[in-house]
Amino acid sequence: MFEEQIFPTLSPDEPEEAEDTEKDAPEEADEAADTAGEEEATADEKAEGDKPQLIFGKYKSLEEAEKAYKNLERSFGKKSTEAARLRKELEQLRTPAKDEKTEPDPLEEVLKDPDKWMERLYKEGPKAVLEIVEKAVERRTKPIEEKVATNTYMEQVRQFREEHPDLDEYAEDMAEWLKAHPKIAREPDALETAYKAVKFDRLMETLPSIVSEASKTKAKANLDKQAARMPSGGRQTAKEPTPEDALAASLLAEDRKARGIFG
Repeated sequence: MFEEQIFPTLSPDEPEEAEDTEKDAPEEADEAADTAGEEEATADEKAEGDKPQLIFGKYKSLEEAEKAYKNLERSFGKKSTEAARLRKELEQLRTPAKDEKTEPDPLEEVLKDPDKWMERLYKEGPKAVLEIVEKAVERRTKPIEEKVATNTYMEQVRQFREEHPDLDEYAEDMAEWLKAHPKIAREPDALETAYKAVKFDRLMETLPSIVSEASKTKAKANLDKQAARMPSGGRQTAKEPTPEDALAASLLAEDRKARGIFG
């Protein structure tokens, strides 16, 4: 009682101070944790800021990204071209040409009239079956064989052009020559034979003009020599020979040669 009278407010206040202390402790811990988290986040952001920024998350520079894009575009272009070529070849194999007569499918003929087929089977036996199978196989493999043959010929022409750079000059005449000589066209060296034949024909066509030009040149040279040997008299000047003079001189020279050999 004595203590309560002397310090009337001491006992009630002590529990309140304890409670305030207990409340302040968690708040201080939370503030410390928040401060540590902010410092850690700031350190992470600083570390990320020091790292170089990657373009598209992969490339270190714009030049590297542009180079990769060009490579990708080039690869895509090649694949697109190859796909278009293959698609065209498949369409050619599946679709017969308009000017070609499509042969009837022998299997469809059998299904169309089975009674007739059975009657033929009884009469001819395995022969009838073998004929149907051969026709069916030929009908399906013929377009492929023709395509393979075409590719083979194109490869031969490509190689031949590499060996003969002037092929384009004679190509049309060679094609006409091979049409006129179908047996030779089936030979392995058909291109070489046609090339030599056409080139020889061209040479024979131009040979007369070459000989004539050479004769004129030679005749003019002879006249120039004769004029040089003639004594100069007064104001006489060498006369320029006409084409007729050159031709006459050429004939005269050939006549002299003949007389010298046989005379």
